[in-house]
Amino acid sequence: MHEPSSFLICVPMPSCFPHWSAQIQVRHMPTLNGCQRSMLAWLTLASLALADATGVADRKIDETQPPGATVVVQIGEVPIFRTQLDAALRQAGFDRASGPEQQRLMQAEAVEQLVNEQLLRTEFERDKISVGEAEVTTVVDRLRSQLASHKSTLEAFLSQSGRDEKSLRKQIELEIGLDKLIAPRLTSDAIAAMYTKQHREYDGTQVRASHIVLRPDPGLGDDALPTMLRRAEAIRREILQGTCSFADAAKKYSAGPSRRRGGDIGFFPRHGLMADAFGKEAFGTAKGSISKPFATPFGVHIVMVTAIQPGTIGIDALRPQLKKILTQQIIREILSRGRTTTTISYSAGVPHFDPVSPLGDASTRTIVVDVP
Repeated sequence: MHEPSSFLICVPMPSCFPHWSAQIQVRHMPTLNGCQRSMLAWLTLASLALADATGVADRKIDETQPPGATVVVQIGEVPIFRTQLDAALRQAGFDRASGPEQQRLMQAEAVEQLVNEQLLRTEFERDKISVGEAEVTTVVDRLRSQLASHKSTLEAFLSQSGRDEKSLRKQIELEIGLDKLIAPRLTSDAIAAMYTKQHREYDGTQVRASHIVLRPDPGLGDDALPTMLRRAEAIRREILQGTCSFADAAKKYSAGPSRRRGGDIGFFPRHGLMADAFGKEAFGTAKGSISKPFATPFGVHIVMVTAIQPGTIGIDALRPQLKKILTQQIIREILSRGRTTTTISYSAGVPHFDPVSPLGDASTRTIVVDVP
């Protein structure tokens, strides 16, 4: 295993749409060329990764579903059908999943995407947001022209991205509605307040840290992670009590190659180099302090920050990036409120993320499969 790092494919997004949804789609669509990947990213929502869509204001049961169609999730009065989940999984490349574990993860991700999508529609209705057919057609026509300029066609794009024009139009309809919902909240004051509060994450600030990483034993099954967290806490107590230094503990216990340097992994920025969970913990730890144990896809870590190099990038240069990040935060707030105020029930046998597990890297979240 390598030291924690995350190298992500980012494609610029228009308007207020956050960038990381493009990372998911590009990863699952390896056969698309560069132009088509950019187009697909352009048509993908933030943390929602739109999979299959119904109308923006459609609160009734989908009349195109045959009588007795299987419901996989019930969101208030709105059902999500098995056919919609299957379509989402096809678009995500479910047939290329490497095994049962990855299949469950992809199913849980797709279910969450569909739930998030419906919660947004509910918010549109509450704010009386509507999207006209002409608005959707304008975007479709623009997409056709852009594809044509790269000697491709909309039909080829749809075929390779696993969708049809009807679902594409409904996805665009939802994205336009989201833009109308979010844009009024992206004020200069809101962006300035965000920069003041979180500037270290984006202004080029770097921290230098040392870490100890423990690899969970797969043979322990569900007990692997809790066991490693307890062990990491015991190591942390040793350091805090002065039984050993952080460097000595790293040499003795860490499974990463940095153990040969006493755990030192050098300077790094908040984003772009380390796994997000790792960067978040490191930047949230004061200089000279030792973090509590935390998990990433690479294992269980303890971090000590040894130096901080302040950044120099001002708000004007960061404004486009801050706008995207603020958009993500607003969307998460909307979805969190929707989950609090809406009854969501999952059918037996449908993998989904445990509602109490924290948001973040899907691979570190708990997946639940209810039994009859």
